[in-house]
Amino acid sequence: MSDRYTARQKQQALARELGFRRRVYATRVAAGSMKEVEAAFQIGIFEEMEAEFRQRADAEDRAGRLL
Repeated sequence: MSDRYTARQKQQALARELGFRRRVYATRVAAGSMKEVEAAFQIGIFEEMEAEFRQRADAEDRAGRLL
């Protein structure tokens, strides 16, 4: 994994992407161009990734490794 960005930066990017996908997928499901089960699956993956990086970022913060 690259150290170019901090775990917190990655977590924040994933949180933004997750919010975007929630809005877009809701629109697509309502329009019938995406199945609800697929939207839930994709959102679930991003929720897990965001939670993983949040845990990493919190651990780095506790260790004093801020930017």
